[in-house]
Amino acid sequence: MDELRAESERKGGEGSALTDLDSVDERGSAIRLVPLQSVVPNPSQPRKTFRESDIQELASSIRNMGVIQPIVVRPCRNDPSLYEIVAGERRWRAAKVAGLADIPVIIRNFSDWEALEAALMENVQRADLNPIEEAKGYKSLMDRYSLTQKDVAERIGKDRATVANLLRLLALEEEIQEMVADGRLSTGHAKALLSVRDSRARRSLARKAIKESLSVRALEKLVSQTAPLEGAKAPALKGKGLKQSRFTDYPEIVDKLRAILGTKVLIKNLPNSRGKIEIHYFSQAELNRLVEILLKSRE
Repeated sequence: MDELRAESERKGGEGSALTDLDSVDERGSAIRLVPLQSVVPNPSQPRKTFRESDIQELASSIRNMGVIQPIVVRPCRNDPSLYEIVAGERRWRAAKVAGLADIPVIIRNFSDWEALEAALMENVQRADLNPIEEAKGYKSLMDRYSLTQKDVAERIGKDRATVANLLRLLALEEEIQEMVADGRLSTGHAKALLSVRDSRARRSLARKAIKESLSVRALEKLVSQTAPLEGAKAPALKGKGLKQSRFTDYPEIVDKLRAILGTKVLIKNLPNSRGKIEIHYFSQAELNRLVEILLKSRE
């Protein structure tokens, strides 16, 4: 440890700081000091937003206490002189702000899959991701490694319904996703908006919810009033003796189907008592999962 301190002082001078660390971590991997400039962020990092106030607060702590917990890195494929962050980007950013020259790291030879999983796990466990970042992280795992929602749920220790509900948020317009990501809308608001199939109406309701500080319940009430109007856009049913009010049951049916399938579902009215059900999927793996569910229902 003294050697590490000496190396830190030699390389970083007064700008370096390192607290009392064991030279070997729990898994037997050596802790090394490497120059901050030799460490680069992971382009697949699920977390895209780092609050400046949090970084500044952590930087202040690092100036006083040093980097207590080493970050986890892996050698860069394209440049062996560099290390890519697997876990600990917030500490790395704060160390730069604190003026350190070096940072303690644990080097692991992670595959792309292991690196992405580790980064996602770290952020999920620390609740560092906003709902959209978390959903995109899950989708990235599913798309890149042909995983199902169940596979992802098992890997991260959450139930499949939680993963499915988060993935549904990605069906929202980019504008609304940004509202959820920055906290202007909650996941409850977002789930309510998913019941509105018209994109323009959905964006309008989202803006209204923010402008008027609507609760989730208040937004759900507005959505329930909007959904029947959307259904009424279909040509009137002539000669059938049916009332348009029948279509007010659709939101409940949609919710039941979404709960069973774990994805976005739409019901659309067509002329002459006809209609269609749209089932959305966001990856090949999810399509396979949906087909499996539908085929099982026939058994």
